[in-house]
Amino acid sequence: MSIDDYLEIVRRRKWILLIPSLLVPLIVFSYSLFIADEFTFKNIGPGGRAKGPGLDRAVRGDRRYRPAAGHHAGTNPEPHPAATIIEKFALYQGGATTLHMEDKVEMLRGSISITPVRTMPGSRSGSLPGFYISFTAGNAQLAQRVCAEITSMFIEENLRAREQRSQGTTEFLGTQLAESKRKLDETDAKLAEFKSRYLGSLPGQEQTNISIMTGLSSQLESVTQGLSRAQQDKAYAESMLSQQLAALEATPAQAPEPLNPTCSRSSLWPFRIIFWKLSPSTPMTTPMSSS
Repeated sequence: MSIDDYLEIVRRRKWILLIPSLLVPLIVFSYSLFIADEFTFKNIGPGGRAKGPGLDRAVRGDRRYRPAAGHHAGTNPEPHPAATIIEKFALYQGGATTLHMEDKVEMLRGSISITPVRTMPGSRSGSLPGFYISFTAGNAQLAQRVCAEITSMFIEENLRAREQRSQGTTEFLGTQLAESKRKLDETDAKLAEFKSRYLGSLPGQEQTNISIMTGLSSQLESVTQGLSRAQQDKAYAESMLSQQLAALEATPAQAPEPLNPTCSRSSLWPFRIIFWKLSPSTPMTTPMSSS
């Protein structure tokens, strides 16, 4: 078949080709008029292991919304994070029917999308570098504001979790420091007791022992010299006593004259000094003391 044959086929079936080409765009355009506008805003959240304060329950956790405990008792409990966002931005208020908060939470959960950031090669395993948060709404500005609010909740919870971890780390280090100090004190006490028990026989005390022995040797030498001088004095005193006794025996006997007690004691005083040096344990009295 030639090109003319193909052109002839197109001319014969031109309506079959033109009608779908015109109807399909018209149908798509008509359908788009009934579809609500949707705007998706995407933001990046902080890395780590922390998650938003209860927001994870609205996205991944409990599939049903439950009012906080004490809500019906007249107290003022902490509101649900998803309910806080819905009330703050007046989400899902339009429509002929009034939606319950549970349904609104389910709709908000479906509008939020969280995808993790791809981990870089060589990074630390188990640590999430970050994640993307996207929210879809019918208004671009509203989607941006809600997404920013969700991101701020993640950041606040991340900071709170980091603070709790740092506080726990501080308490743990303080406990370990106190325990280490207690063990160190016990070891010091045992070491001091051991040193006092084996004083002088421990390694490293040779120089101290040599110094002590040198001092004791000097004292022994001084005592030895003092003892030699005392023995010399004793020998001298004995020789003087022998001479005195010999002189008394050579003197003719005479009638004893009464002596003054005081003078006799004074004359014997040098001998008392000599005998006291020879025997230090004997008490020495002065010449004027009574006998």
